[in-house]
Amino acid sequence: MRIYLLTIFLMLTFFSCKKEATPTAPNGNGVIFRHDTLTIPAGWTCLGGETHWTSNYNKTIVLDINEDVLIGGDYKLMKYGNNHFLNYPQVTTILNSVMDISSMAEDHNNNLWIGCNYTDVIGGPRRGIIKFDGNGFTQYTESNSGLHNGIILSVGVDNSNNKWFGTSNSLVKFDETNWTFFDSTNSPLREFYPVNCIANTIWVGGHNSLTKFDGVLWQEFNHSNSLFPTSGVRILESDHSGNLWFIGFSSNVLWKFDGVNFTSYSIPIELPNVNSEYFCIKPDNQNNIWLGGNGKLVKFDGTNWTNYSAPTYVPGGDPRLPGVGMKFFAGITDIVIKADSSIWMASSLFPIMKFKE
Repeated sequence: MRIYLLTIFLMLTFFSCKKEATPTAPNGNGVIFRHDTLTIPAGWTCLGGETHWTSNYNKTIVLDINEDVLIGGDYKLMKYGNNHFLNYPQVTTILNSVMDISSMAEDHNNNLWIGCNYTDVIGGPRRGIIKFDGNGFTQYTESNSGLHNGIILSVGVDNSNNKWFGTSNSLVKFDETNWTFFDSTNSPLREFYPVNCIANTIWVGGHNSLTKFDGVLWQEFNHSNSLFPTSGVRILESDHSGNLWFIGFSSNVLWKFDGVNFTSYSIPIELPNVNSEYFCIKPDNQNNIWLGGNGKLVKFDGTNWTNYSAPTYVPGGDPRLPGVGMKFFAGITDIVIKADSSIWMASSLFPIMKFKE
């Protein structure tokens, strides 16, 4: 289905809101008319249509020092700047068409650190970490480094420029010389999902706890010693005041943690026939919290909620083909915010989406 959607999508470079019906070749039952419909609400721009994209499923997005957008997803890394895309086939070769990019972060020397996760082959090769210095790529795996686990779920950088990697069973620190490994044998950590760095304090979320590490001491917030939510921590981000914001697993509740207290905010935004899952959180410079999910970009200003419905796509054509006539909502998987307050998003349906109020 993904290839089918891509084929249609590539015909829609710099989109209009609707593609009128056009005849295709007869199939024995007469002429088939295709009514491909793309709906782009006001304020949105969808960028893409590059033929070298093997899929449009993108999971992570970062800004470099020039505010160019770097996008990572299934089997690929690309950059968008100066109104064009740049592909990095070296990364596709490293990922070998069985791995995806799960998380990325840029360090204080403008190096990009890319975490790789598996997709199609469970138990297959583990690609670990890829460092991109702007010219070349360096790969760190279980066989050539102190990385104990090459399945990377999250990447963070602290104020001392240490790199922190959350794997499927450990937390790893790398200062570009030494590797330090934390798991249940030398820390309270039992599970590893999002990692967030506030100055030199590391926060790790999971199903059953939120754990703080200042480089010496560990502190765990869990169901027994705090109001830590039963939904856990699936996505985690910090704002400019040092508060943590997170959403749990299959949850429509946004949580704020100020280091002492947990405060919950029920998210009132629901779309018909779309699940309520959210995939990313990003604060802006005005202290608004932006959430990305299935079919929706949501803003929370501390009191009010606003939903900016994402673009949708309905493929037309022969009804015997998969997906024809179904409405596909763009899933927002990651967010960055530029200096002009424009929101740039990695997406499950389009290579890049941009939104500006």
